[in-house]
Amino acid sequence: MSATRSRILERPERVTGAPNRRDLFVVGEDHRNIIGWVLNCHSTNIENLPIPVQIKLALPSEKLWGGGGPIYEELIDENIPEFRISIPQEEALLQLSESIAEQRLSLSYKAQDAYNRLQFFTLLSIGIGMATTILVSLSATEIGREAGRTQSVVRVLAIVFPAIGTAAAAINAFYTPQAIWAQSSRTLASQTQLHGQMSLAVWSLDCPKQSKDKASLDLQKLLDQWSTRFNDIQTIASASSSSASVQTPAPGNQNDDGSKNPPPASDPMAKR
Repeated sequence: MSATRSRILERPERVTGAPNRRDLFVVGEDHRNIIGWVLNCHSTNIENLPIPVQIKLALPSEKLWGGGGPIYEELIDENIPEFRISIPQEEALLQLSESIAEQRLSLSYKAQDAYNRLQFFTLLSIGIGMATTILVSLSATEIGREAGRTQSVVRVLAIVFPAIGTAAAAINAFYTPQAIWAQSSRTLASQTQLHGQMSLAVWSLDCPKQSKDKASLDLQKLLDQWSTRFNDIQTIASASSSSASVQTPAPGNQNDDGSKNPPPASDPMAKR
């Protein structure tokens, strides 16, 4: 390792879009299992490879965020041999696993962010609704109808707070955090199941020796199935997202139980 110099960099602060340590560990575990099978077929393991090669095989998010620890900046000497995978199916397997892993990390952050937004808007709506009920009730009492500075403020707030509640409901309907959270969670669960099945199924396969032998063909069949399923999951997620954005009701046109509000009495259609 004298040909390689390592410099420990401070881990950057968490920013928008950065995966947390638990997500990196859980997702990286499935990816490392698949890497372990490929390396086992080449009669080696990750610990026996030079550190620069280990970093190259890691997920892009692990390279960027260091798996929750320090990031290593490697200055690689040309004399260090590079580990190459000669079987195309193995290379395709690693690429598919990396794509699924990065999608899982992205969806995990997206689902958590949507849940935080949903929680905020829900608590905000509860608080505004409670305050509105109290202010309207106070303004309707004899004390609230009396002349005075405090009573005037209460009456004004009884008018302002319902408008604030309507605005908050409109913002919530525009960003649809509940739909985003549900869709991201479903897609994440499907991709997690697929990735887990891949990390287990490869260990039941024989190691391919050539790109056209039986073991390579068996691996290619599974790759085709996994790739098709991965694409189907993405297609369904995109269709669900588009459907949710189109069917989002306007504020005030639909009740919480899903029933539509009747048209106003001034509407000519209400008389029919």
